[in-house]
Amino acid sequence: MGYRVIGATRVWSSAVQDSDGIKAFVMLRGRTAEQSAAFQVTRTKDFASLVEAECAAAAIIDQIAGIEGGEIHFY
Repeated sequence: MGYRVIGATRVWSSAVQDSDGIKAFVMLRGRTAEQSAAFQVTRTKDFASLVEAECAAAAIIDQIAGIEGGEIHFY
């Protein structure tokens, strides 16, 4: 699991396996509910393992340059 603090926002990644397969997520937690969100990394890729899914989500966190005004900026 990846984790970063970007300004006032905590960002982390995770992966879960359920009956539909393996899913990767990136979650943001800001100061308010409006500044918090969860994003599924992809709906088109089938991950071979939880580790592969976790790495994909963590790689997205590594590419975040900043979060400003409700927008995520990437390198």
